[in-house]
Amino acid sequence: MIYRRNSLKPERNLEAMTSKEGSFLFNNFLLVIATLAILLGVFSPLLYGREFKAPWFNSWGVPAGILLMLLMGSAPLLAWRKGADKIFFSTLFKPLLVGLAGAGAYILFYKQNFTISDYSLGDVLGEVYSVIAVGLGIFTIAGILQEYHRGILARKVSYPGENYFFAGFRMLLKNKRRYGGYLVHLAMVILFIGFAGNAFKQNTSIKFFYFLNAPEKNEIVYSSQDTGVLGNYQISADTLKIKPLVNGDAKNGLNIQNVIVSHEATFQVKRHLKEFSTMVTERRFYPQISHLSGEFETHIPTSEPSITSTPKEDLYIQLGAVEHSDLSDENPDLPLLFMNYLFTNENQPVRKLENFNRFPRQIVANLEVWINPLVKFIWAGSLLFFFSGLLILLPIGESRS
Repeated sequence: MIYRRNSLKPERNLEAMTSKEGSFLFNNFLLVIATLAILLGVFSPLLYGREFKAPWFNSWGVPAGILLMLLMGSAPLLAWRKGADKIFFSTLFKPLLVGLAGAGAYILFYKQNFTISDYSLGDVLGEVYSVIAVGLGIFTIAGILQEYHRGILARKVSYPGENYFFAGFRMLLKNKRRYGGYLVHLAMVILFIGFAGNAFKQNTSIKFFYFLNAPEKNEIVYSSQDTGVLGNYQISADTLKIKPLVNGDAKNGLNIQNVIVSHEATFQVKRHLKEFSTMVTERRFYPQISHLSGEFETHIPTSEPSITSTPKEDLYIQLGAVEHSDLSDENPDLPLLFMNYLFTNENQPVRKLENFNRFPRQIVANLEVWINPLVKFIWAGSLLFFFSGLLILLPIGESRS
């Protein structure tokens, strides 16, 4: 590049920083600076003797990403060799108004999630960045729709008989590099809006007290009437069942090597005090068998969460550890107690009852609850990104000489 610097010089000097070419220059400048900063962060242990963690990258990466989104939304609307002031009311004004209205609606929609004043500066900045990102995202979407609308109207002048939407489809196929590129921009913006919702994510851990029910043949059942609240959700505990699941082939019957012990908890969920969903989450305990002796050693726990989705947010619950009712340090080994109970012969009712009586009469189950806003936007943006990129790459639509 240095050797060919004279050949690479532009034919004209930059006439306006807020022109289309100025936005491209600033965009490239931001990308280069971000690349250098990432390189610096990766090699921080060698350069500074300590590793830069995620907060360091986020401290500059989020503002840089917001600036890039602003450029992504404004660059297609700007004119060549003219400043933004020359075309503001004709091109930028309406998308800007829509973006401001969208940011205001976003604030009203999530106003109950804003942190109070004694939270850390990082939490407050995250929420401010989230509002700015959503406002810029809606501004960009409005600008893209405006460009599509203008392009369709221009096409209908040449093809007055075409349907509005069919004209838009034909226009997209005839100029995929421009209008297909807008679709990629649209996908990125939808993704950014989904990421911005993470600023208002809520998480808590709720303890539910359960009481032992009468014995059943192959299940131990605890019941509860406790209720927990997070945001607009009211979560009421119902039952916690300890039951066997078969791992693999059970034609030879149940044994200690093929039985998974399941803690299955059922919860009734209300949203805005209205019935919303019945959610079931599990904690499964898989038997670990010794490779040398073939004997049972211990249980390995895994979590099976439950998710209920709406366009606004996802409610995610996951059953955690089970403790004694007095919250003592040592948790009860319910899987082992259940295995002893399960494999006690039914012809030995006294021993069966003794093993049942070893279960604690009262337990406390921990439930992790998350409310993740705008997750659907991440899915929608990812799908649109894939299909719009595929459309641009496929050799269809554009005429080739």
